[in-house]
Parts: sequence; C-alpha cells; structure tokens
Amino acid sequence: MRQLLYCLLLWCCVTQLYAEESVERVAQSLGEVKKFNINGTPQVVHYTEEDYRFDSQFWTMAEDAEGVLYFGNNDGVAIYDGERWSLLRLPNGSTVRGLKYASDGNVYVGGYNDLGRIVRNDIGQYKYVSLLDVLRPEDRNFEDIWQIDELDGFVVFRSFKQLIAVKNRRAVTLPAHGQFTRMNVINDHLYVVDHWGIKRLNLKNLETEKLIASDRYDGEELCALLPGRSKRELVIFSRVGKSYSLDLVTSKFELLMNHVPDDSGDQIFCVIKSREGSYFLGMINSKVRVFELTDQRLQEGRTFENLQNNTVLNLYQTRDGSVWALLNKGIDCIEIPSHISKLFEDAAVYDALLYDHKFYVATNQGVYVATYEGDEATLSSDDFSIVPGLEAQAWSLHLYEGKIVVAHDRGVYVLEGQRTSFVNQTNGVWKVIPIEGKPHHYLACAYDGLYLIKYERGSFVYKNKINGFDISGRDIMQSVEDNTFWVCHGYKGVFRIKIDDDYQRTTSLEQYTDQNGLPSAYNNNISIWKGDTVFTTVDGLYRYDRTTNQFELYEELTAVLGRDHLIRKILQDDDKTWYVKEDEMGFFYTSDTSRVYRDLFLSLKGSLLKSMELILPLSDSGVLVGTNNGLYKFNIGKRNEVVTAPTVITQVKYKNQEDSVIYCPLVSQRGSHLKLPNNTSSLTFNFATPRFSTQKDLQYSYKLESMDRQWSEWDEVSEKEYSYLKAGQYTLKVRSRTTFGDRSEEVAYVFEIEPVWYQTKGALTVLAVLAVIGLVLARTLVRQKIKRTKEEAHRVKTSLELEIKNMTLERENENIELEKKRLEEDVVQKSKELANYTILLLKKRELLAAMAAELKELRSKIKNASNREIVRSMTRRINLNLQDEEHLNVFDANFERVHQEFFNELKVNFPDLTQKELRLCGFVNMNLTNKEIAAILNISVRGVETARYRLRKRLSLGKEINMVEFLATLSSTSEEGVIEESDEDYFND
Repeated sequence: MRQLLYCLLLWCCVTQLYAEESVERVAQSLGEVKKFNINGTPQVVHYTEEDYRFDSQFWTMAEDAEGVLYFGNNDGVAIYDGERWSLLRLPNGSTVRGLKYASDGNVYVGGYNDLGRIVRNDIGQYKYVSLLDVLRPEDRNFEDIWQIDELDGFVVFRSFKQLIAVKNRRAVTLPAHGQFTRMNVINDHLYVVDHWGIKRLNLKNLETEKLIASDRYDGEELCALLPGRSKRELVIFSRVGKSYSLDLVTSKFELLMNHVPDDSGDQIFCVIKSREGSYFLGMINSKVRVFELTDQRLQEGRTFENLQNNTVLNLYQTRDGSVWALLNKGIDCIEIPSHISKLFEDAAVYDALLYDHKFYVATNQGVYVATYEGDEATLSSDDFSIVPGLEAQAWSLHLYEGKIVVAHDRGVYVLEGQRTSFVNQTNGVWKVIPIEGKPHHYLACAYDGLYLIKYERGSFVYKNKINGFDISGRDIMQSVEDNTFWVCHGYKGVFRIKIDDDYQRTTSLEQYTDQNGLPSAYNNNISIWKGDTVFTTVDGLYRYDRTTNQFELYEELTAVLGRDHLIRKILQDDDKTWYVKEDEMGFFYTSDTSRVYRDLFLSLKGSLLKSMELILPLSDSGVLVGTNNGLYKFNIGKRNEVVTAPTVITQVKYKNQEDSVIYCPLVSQRGSHLKLPNNTSSLTFNFATPRFSTQKDLQYSYKLESMDRQWSEWDEVSEKEYSYLKAGQYTLKVRSRTTFGDRSEEVAYVFEIEPVWYQTKGALTVLAVLAVIGLVLARTLVRQKIKRTKEEAHRVKTSLELEIKNMTLERENENIELEKKRLEEDVVQKSKELANYTILLLKKRELLAAMAAELKELRSKIKNASNREIVRSMTRRINLNLQDEEHLNVFDANFERVHQEFFNELKVNFPDLTQKELRLCGFVNMNLTNKEIAAILNISVRGVETARYRLRKRLSLGKEINMVEFLATLSSTSEEGVIEESDEDYFND
C-alpha cells in the first residue's frame, strides 16, 4: 500500500512538472510569434499582349519625371502612363533597343541607323524627333543602338561600331576597335568594353584609360559593369555566369562567385544593382535571381520564379523601387517596396501558427508547414509542404500542452513533431478551447455540439459529448460564470449554456435572438475588447446585461465602427484593435479611437473569409491576413506615411454638332484655360497617375465644379465624358488612390463653354441698352395709356352714376307704384271689412228691433204682472242698446282710418260739417240705402231723408247733382291729388 502511495505521489509530481513545462513552452511559443519577423515574396504584376496589344519582346526601358514608362521593343517605343498603352514607331520601323531619360527632360531613343528623342505636343500626343541631322553622313551607318547613357551633359549612344556623344545638337563619334560590347556610367565615369577589355573613357578629350584586359576574365562576354561596395570597386558580371570584383585603385581583380553551374546551360543576360544594394540577375532560363554583396562574397537571396517567361532580356528599377523585368515575351513588375507580400497561395487560409521554428497554415486543402531558421525568414509557397494525414479542410490550429491541436473537418488531430494522431470518436470540429478552472480539460466546438477532451498521460483523449446541446457553433467563449459558455450560430442566434460540474450535460440552455435585444439572429460573433465580452452584429456591437437578461448596444465601440454594415470580427492586440466590417478590414489604436486606418487594406476587398477571418498580428508592425486565395503579410511600419503622386490629364477632346473629334491642348495645366464653342456636344477627359503604374486596380474620383456638389464614387474608369454642358466656366478636379492606400494629388483643369452670340458681353451690352430704351419708351407709353385710361374711366364713371341714378329713380317709382297698389288693395280689403261690419251691424239692429217688437206684443198678452215686468225690462235693455252710439263711434273710427284722405278733403272743403254729417257722408259714400242707414242710426227712413236733404244744402249741391257720385268724385280727386303731390315731391328730390 505504501508503495502504491509513493507511485501516486511520484506520478503527480511528474504530471505537475510536465504541466509547468507545457505552460512555459506555450508562453515561449507566443513570445516567438511576437518576436519573429516573417515576410513573403513581393507580388509580381504581369503585363501581357492583351494589355499592350503589340509585339511582346522587350529590350529596354526608361521612366520620365511624371512616371510615364517607355519600353523599347520590336515595333518601336511602347508608352504606358499607368492607364493606357500607346506605340510610337520610328520612321524606318526598326527595333528600339536603347532608351534613356536624360536630365534635360527628354527621352532619347536608339534604333537601327536612327537616333532621336521623344517629345509630347500640346494635345498630349507623343512624337519622334530624329537627331540624324547632327551626324556627318559618313557616321550615319552605325546599325543598332544597344545602349544610351548620360554624362557631363552628353547623351551617349552605343552601337557595336561606334559611340555617339550628343550635346547641344553637336555630335562627337568614337569608332570601335573591333566592337563596343558594353557601356556603363558609374560614379561619374564612363566605362566601355571592347575586344581589348575594360576601359575608362574621357568624353572631353575622347581619351581612354585601359583598366583590365579581356584575358583576365578569359575573354568572356561581359553583360554588366556595376558599382561595388565603395566607389573604388566595380562588380563585373559575365554572360557565362561569373561575377568579378575590380579595385580601381590597386587594379586587384578577383572572382566573386560562379552563379551558373557548368552543365546547366543557363546564362546571365542582364544585371542591375538596386538602390537597396541588391544585385538582380536576369537569366536566360531561370528568370530573376537576387544576390547580396557582403564583406566576403556574394550571397544568394530569393529567386523570383513566378514570372511569365524564363528569359529576362533587361531589368530596370523605377523611382518607386519596383523592379521591371523585360522578358522575351511580356513584362513583369516585381513590387519590391510594396507593404504587401504573399507567403502562401492557391488555397483559402483559415488559421496560422508559429511554433518551434515551423510555420503552420490551416487551409481548405489541409495543413501545410514550412521550416525557418533564426528570427527572420522570407517564405513562399515553394517552402510549404502538406502535413501527411491532415489533407482536406482544416479550420483552426491551437497550441496546447506543447502540442499542436488541429480542428479538422474529420475531427480533432494532434500534431507533435512529424507524428500526427487522431482523437478518436470526434467528428467535424470548428475549434478547441481550454476550460478555465479545469486544468487539462478542453471543449471542442463540433458540427453536432460540444465534446469534452482531456489531456492525460501525454495524450488528448475524448471523454464524452455534452448532452443537451446538439447545435453546431463556429464561435465559443467561456463566460465569467462557472461552467458557462457563449456559443454563436450563424443563423440561430447566440446560446448561453451552463454545464454541470462533471461536464456530462447542460443544466441550462438559453437562446438569444432579435427578441432579446440583438438586431438579428444572423451573423453574430463573440470577442473580447477591453475586458468586455462583445458581440458583433449586423447593426453595431452589443454586450450582455445580466440584470435585464437582454443585449444592449455597446456605445463606445459602435461609435468608432458605426452601424451601417455587418461587423464580422473584433480583435484587440496590444495597442491596436483590428476589425472586419463587411468586406473592409482595418484597425484603430485602442487608446485613440479618433482615426480608423482602412486604406492600407483595400486590396483585400472580396477576398476575406466571411466569419472565419484570420488576423494574426506580428511584432514588427506587421499582420498576417488569410484570404480565399492565400496568406498575405501587411507591413504597416512601411506605410506610416501614405505615398502621394500627381494625377495628370493625359488627353482632352470634344465633338461638335457634326461629330468631328477635336483634340484640345492641355493648356489648363499651365495657368490658362481652354475655351470651347457653344456647339460642343460632348467633352471627354482621360486621366492617369503614372507614378502608380504598377497598380492595376487604380481608382479615380472626380468633381466638376459649378455642376457637381460632391466628389464621385471611387471607380476604376480613367475617363469621364460630359455632354451638352451649359455655357460658363468649369473646373474639373481629379484624384486617384491605390488599393494599398496611396493617394494622388488633385489635378485641376479649367475650361469654358463659350456662350452663343446673343449671350456674349457685346451682345448683352447692346441688349441692355436696347432694353433701357425700350423701358423708357414703354414707360412713356404706359403713362399715356394710364392717362387715357383714367379719362375714359372718369367718363364711364359719370355715365354709370347717371345711369345708376336713373335706375334708382325708376326703382323708386316702381316701389311707389307697388306701394300705391298695395295701399289700394288694402283700402279695398278694409272697405270690404267695413262693409261687412256695417252689414253685420245692420242685421244686429234689425234683429234687436224685431225682438223688441215681438216682446212688446208678448207683454200685451202676458197676464202675470211679474212676467210682464220681465219682458218690459228686456225690451228696455234692447231699446237702450239700439240707442247706444258706441258702435257708431267704432264705425266712425274705422271708416275714417280707411278713408282718411276722403275725410281730410271733406274737412278742408267743408269745415263746418258736424260729426254726424261726416258719418252720413261716409254711409252715402259706401252707397248704403236710406233704409240701411236708418237701421244703423236707429232712426226712421224719413229722418235719414231729412238728414240727407240738409247735407245737400250744407254741401251746396243742386238737385241735378247726385250726392253719391259727388262724394265718390271728391274721394278719387283727393286721392289723385295726393298721388300727384307725391309724384311732384319725388321729382323735386
């Protein structure tokens, strides 16, 4: 038993020591990643016949001050401004093998029995100007010009037969003794090679100084004379593949290196020394090789095998540091200074790991590995080999327990040295994470849920599948709570799971979607930023609030990255925070979020692996990025300052109404502006940025001031056409940018569309004078018109007033007539009522009289005294009623009110008439009979006749005059008099 306890104690100690050693090895591996400087090979841009569309064999090259590139080939001079290729043929159609941009701003050209320079006219077209006229006729049969160089103001042309030095249109020739096979200007000295060997030539006196005889290098054909480590040293390369060192002071001549094996059949065709001090060798069969000259010898560096042709005819380094390889078929540009290099290609790279001097990459084709030495290495795809047994899709690489754990499409693999082992019972796995607080235990995020894996006895062992969770999640992170994990699914949202202490099954499972504060259930991933758990979404960044069990917007980080596009990844590394937003990658400094750096990574657009992006920061201000076509390194340290270059307007042309194309001078760039006719139907601008000629995806933006309010969207089209612009002055501004973040300076082109004749200043002046005159005349005419109008209006007003007055009088007369008619009708009506009243009164009195007579007769027949007294009383009341004149007073009042004018006339004409006589006149005027009058007045008929007789006398009427007609005449006369009086009053008013 004691022995067993000792064994267990020993095993625990060994296990603890091994764990500590594993942790230390992991820490060492992470430190190795941070201190290791890894680089890829520079990118090579290929130019084929589809780009330039003429002969593909190129011999020489030059670059002018603007960055325009000139290539000599079998058809003439190919000119490339970064956007367009053009061909300039020599008059005799010969091949161009010599080009040189000289300090006087001209590009000099050498062909067969022809030499000259290239000029550019005002409309941007290139022209060839021959210099044959500066040569004597006997010096013009020099055959092919192979090289052109410049020294002391002389432009020197080399053919096999002679050297031609031209200065200020004066030429000096030096014939060859045999052939001039090479010429180079080095440290302000001109060196030439002929059949004797290497010489130094003084152009001022055409004297030569012999340096090394050809037998010192076995008569080998020399292909390059270049500067060495100091001004006193020349490095010489021969065609057969050897390099030599020549000390110009001591004349020490020694072999440096044999670059070509004797039986290879390869040769050196051309060599240049870069500004960085490297020697680039253009080979006949093996493309381009690079060597570094140390204190002891030349050391071979990298080899550029990815050129489109094996044979390199010439090499040229442009001002931006790129090395151009002129091939037997085509042109390649090696982007030496580029901040982007490629380490691995032709596969999608999902993860990468540096460990134990090996570099591993997980791809869709399997796991590849490359070996390196030291703290710095330059890798290419040729350095990688696939790890046997790990073919097919590999998702992620992890370093646990001093071993490499591979999450693979088939399950979990463990890679240790050259040995690969499989963790049994595991299926497709996305990633593997350690469980905090549970040493040597790991969770594998698999296609069908979660696996518990344990490291024991030096091996990773599958323990069990976590029951209760069968969902595939590509992203997993442990929460701050014990045994709690966040798992993200691409389409189902975010899951929060809690596992029991034995990690056998889930004890709780919560699913969070757009119902729990997230903007969507799709495309959510999890990261850590400043110690907070952050969830990337389609609408900003979110974090979990435990108190509300909801997700809320992470304001601080969302304010930096915005909410306009899907954010796929966040990665904080030291002082930088890296992000992937839709197809855009960039970073910002965690302590200073005011600026986001994204332009450096524009070339990655469309190539990032969505939601599986690989971003691996390095210590040398570099970062490794996995894409769907390889693994790239971005050297941020080289790009602290964005490179700028001028954009140029290369051509301006317009069409008139007859569709004739007219090319315009580029005068706007010299301070003046172009004037175009008003009938211009279309105006086309071509632009380029020659300094960015190596960038095939160059983008442009433009703005036409006076018409455009904002800059246009970035576009790769290097041409802009405007149609039927209005008259006026315009300024076109153009700028460009590369996918590396370089930006050009703006170029401005001012032009004017002239107005039609009636819009010119003279015409406008004349029109203005005419307009003033017209206004004065119009004002005078208007005033006269106003005066006449006022007079006419006054006349019309007076006429209208008279007419209105007449109409008013007519209306008043009509109203009077209507009133008269109404009054007459009223009189008639009241007369009828009075007549009816009178009849009723008459009948009443007749009835009362009859009753009185009957009562009188009845009284005589009544025997009873009391009854007789009653009848007598009744008779007395009836008689009293008959004698009462109250009804007559009512009659007088009504009759006088109805016939007021009648009574007024009677009273005026006969003022002595009594009231009873007036009443009798009224009864007579009503045409009542004497009997009716007697009944009303309760008198006898005789009494009425007597009263009428007396009235006739009072009225002074003769016997022949009818009283009724007289009274009727008096009534009508009085009424007519009233009307006439009214009429007279009306007209007097």
